[in-house]
Amino acid sequence: MKPTPVLRKGFTLIELLIVIVIIGILAVGLVPKVIDAPKKARDTVRKKDLDSVKVALESYMADNAGYPNCNGGNFSRVTDSPLPACLSGLNAYFQGSKVPNGPDGKSVYYYWGSKSLGCYVLSTSMESPNGGNAKVDITANQIIAANSCDPSKSVAIAAGSGSFYHIGGGSY
Repeated sequence: MKPTPVLRKGFTLIELLIVIVIIGILAVGLVPKVIDAPKKARDTVRKKDLDSVKVALESYMADNAGYPNCNGGNFSRVTDSPLPACLSGLNAYFQGSKVPNGPDGKSVYYYWGSKSLGCYVLSTSMESPNGGNAKVDITANQIIAANSCDPSKSVAIAAGSGSFYHIGGGSY
């Protein structure tokens, strides 16, 4: 009588190690992206909020022949409630008269505008290190010194650290 062949059940140690190594390699590549995803999502909301503020400012300008004149030595906080006096007329240009204030309700958006220069700068800080379009913060005094609301010109003369997102509007 012939012996019956033994059926192998299960995996060898080498097969298991190969699968574990492949899973480890995939995890190393995916985990950092998954961890940063919420920060990037909140930064995207902040950028969209600034776009909404920009649309409101352009509508305000069309109705009032100029941007709100907040050109003191500091930025005005768009997210303050109530809005600073120089921005008080802006409420009517937001849906439901509600000024956007970020994904967490705590984001701060800054505005600096000049009727005489016919331009403005909006700014906010970002959570993710690569979320902004500038690696330095700018101040209203630096914009005045540059005599321009062009964020790239203003950023060029600024000093600081962090990740910030700046957009400008009007003629610069």
